[in-house]
Amino acid sequence: MQSCINAGTLKTWANSAVRHSSSFTSNQGAAGGALRGATTTTFNSTANTFSNNTATTTGGAMSFASITATSVTLDGSLVSGNTASGLGGGLYMGAGSLNVISSAFVNNTGVGGGGLRFTTGAVNIVNTTISGNTSTGNTAT
Repeated sequence: MQSCINAGTLKTWANSAVRHSSSFTSNQGAAGGALRGATTTTFNSTANTFSNNTATTTGGAMSFASITATSVTLDGSLVSGNTASGLGGGLYMGAGSLNVISSAFVNNTGVGGGGLRFTTGAVNIVNTTISGNTSTGNTAT
């Protein structure tokens, strides 16, 4: 099990990251159990698995807490069994553009968004399963 103060395995600052056919499993972090994008970030995920990660604040698997332009695309990715003590059990995104295509958010747990929590910006979700997630707060997604 990976453990880190900010993100479990991958942290980006004012950069872009592309991940393809990778597995992020059983990691721990404060913001983003597996991955944290801070400030201006572009993140593209194709055919990745984010499972059983834990965050003590936002985004059990992934946290993009920037208040500036952030662009996140998940294509053919699985986000499953992740837990956040704060917002967004699977994914938390503060602002920007979120595109989710042919992916699944299943069995995640968080406060104010079991599967995912998106605060402001543009959201595009196509051919995606969002199922079995648990929100312990006032916003269930």
